[in-house]
Amino acid sequence: MRFPMRGSCSWRDASMVPRFNVRIWLSRRSRIAAGKEAAGSCLLTTQELDAFNAALANPGVIRFGEVMFPYIALSKEKAWQPGPYEGVELMILHQQKSTGGLVVLRKFKAGFTIPAHTHYDANEWAYILSGEWEESGVAYGTGTLFFAPKGVRHGPHIARTEVISLTVFDGPLTVG
Repeated sequence: MRFPMRGSCSWRDASMVPRFNVRIWLSRRSRIAAGKEAAGSCLLTTQELDAFNAALANPGVIRFGEVMFPYIALSKEKAWQPGPYEGVELMILHQQKSTGGLVVLRKFKAGFTIPAHTHYDANEWAYILSGEWEESGVAYGTGTLFFAPKGVRHGPHIARTEVISLTVFDGPLTVG
């Protein structure tokens, strides 16, 4: 059973929103964007309505204008530092102390080659934000997502232009 929600789905004018409301709204927006739900729909399932009502009774709220995220990294406050290979620089945006995992911006200078290598302690996800690199004769550019499982050899990577990627390692960054 579905119930209509009071007001709009945007909550732009609300000064306080229970935390679960934000999650419901984001979930709803995702379903609308994926075409799984009609735009403008403000219906809640019975389960969502129960959670919504429970959230209303919860004093924990997000006040708009306050920071919603427990961690924010601003690249303008970070510095590039030498990477594990010549022609590579890293900007560490976050390091998970318990796992050694990293979220970095990685810059490959044009014309440099990173030799084939293995990350023995971490899976690697890399999303190219700008530039183009070549691997095994194939060029990859902006918008490409790579995944290299830990222990799997990959590369060499040849930077055709300067490449900047957002790269996530779920464990310590080691190369071999």
